[in-house]
Amino acid sequence: MKKSLLTSANERKQLNIIIEKLEAAILSLDDTTHADLINELEKDYYELKSGGSRFELGMLQKELIIDQLNSHFSLPEEFNDLINMLNNYKQEDTSYKKYGLSGIIGSLLGMGR
Repeated sequence: MKKSLLTSANERKQLNIIIEKLEAAILSLDDTTHADLINELEKDYYELKSGGSRFELGMLQKELIIDQLNSHFSLPEEFNDLINMLNNYKQEDTSYKKYGLSGIIGSLLGMGR
């Protein structure tokens, strides 16, 4: 079984903030709001990633995000692709390198790049 990488309460709290912003971005219908929230989400993601311990989305984290989002609404099929891209970015994922986090989330929200 894969060890959870989100071991500290602070990391869990920060992940929950990221999840809330992602939920807000997905639920929002205003394109300007989408862009603002995506920028905030990307900033928080990199702050968390560089905040002392490595931040990676393993199986437990993917399940947590999917469960929390599913409790609010049905996820589009593309969301699983987003999670997989985030999970694989360190393994030379060309989608992540080409588009970055905001591009991947923008694609999920229908904004494209």
